[in-house]
This record gives sequence, C-alpha cells and structure tokens, in this order.
Amino acid sequence: MEKLREETVREWISEKRVAQDEKKETVNDLLPPEDFLAVKTEEDIPEGDTLIQEIKEKIKVLLNLGEKKGLAYAVKEAERSNNPLLTDLFHDILVKDRNYERFLKK
Repeated sequence: MEKLREETVREWISEKRVAQDEKKETVNDLLPPEDFLAVKTEEDIPEGDTLIQEIKEKIKVLLNLGEKKGLAYAVKEAERSNNPLLTDLFHDILVKDRNYERFLKK
C-alpha cells in the first residue's frame, strides 16, 4: 500500500505540472468519472487487473477536487465512493507528511 500511495502522489504531481503547462482545468475536468462509485476492496483485485491504475486515477481526481473545491468536498467524495481501499489510500496520502495542510492553507 505504501508503494501505491507514493506512486500515485508522484504521478499526480507530475501530471499536474504538465497540465498546468498545457491548459487551464475546467469544472468538467474535475468531475469524477461515471464508474467512480464502484465498490472494490484490496481483496477484490485479481492479479493483472487494471484496478490499481483505476484507484490511482480516482485518487488524483480527489486530490484535484481538494485543491479546487476544498478538502472537505474531496473527503466527502471519497466517502461517497463506498470504496474502502480508495478511502483508506486517500486518507493515507493526506496524512502522510501532513499533505492535508497544503489544502487547508488555500
């Protein structure tokens, strides 16, 4: 789980830098995909499944929502997902190295 958290944060930061150079985000860019509420747990992940990449993408959406609409909104979206793995990983990312403070300062 630690490796997944670190990879997700690194990818999100990298993609954010590229996105800032390419274009400004619109509100539609921040909306979660239709299948965002799919329920999955870590035990549901078969070997070779694309779920890990999906979880990373959903975490990035939540991080973007946190920056644009506030941390409380992003946390509610994570909870609404009914996905314990997603919620747990998002929480870990916010708590690790006090990342949540960056969102609260805005």
